[in-house]
Amino acid sequence: MEETTIINWKEGPCAKPAWSGSRGAISAESTPGPGEREGRGLTLSELGMEYGRTASALYARLKAVEEEYRRAEEESERIALGGRARLLRGMYRECRATGEYLTHYYDHRRGGELK
Repeated sequence: MEETTIINWKEGPCAKPAWSGSRGAISAESTPGPGEREGRGLTLSELGMEYGRTASALYARLKAVEEEYRRAEEESERIALGGRARLLRGMYRECRATGEYLTHYYDHRRGGELK
């Protein structure tokens, strides 16, 4: 089974992702992302690893916010930090789950169906 590739392409000042084979995916302005070789997009596995790195950064920030929460003395500050921690916790869980799914996407595929 062939892996799907995501290519970065530019339109104005913003870089946007495009699926290979879709309109606009192949462009003279295609630029490689972090760790990519020139002219080669990310595989789903590599994208999954990027999600994993992002999840690690979110987890570190979550722990820092939780520590700030424990040290906070004012109720309004604790409420704000608690809300921030809830948001970061959700982002971390979703990012970690997406990373795991993408990293092992082809490990779980058998005959077009998920195991």
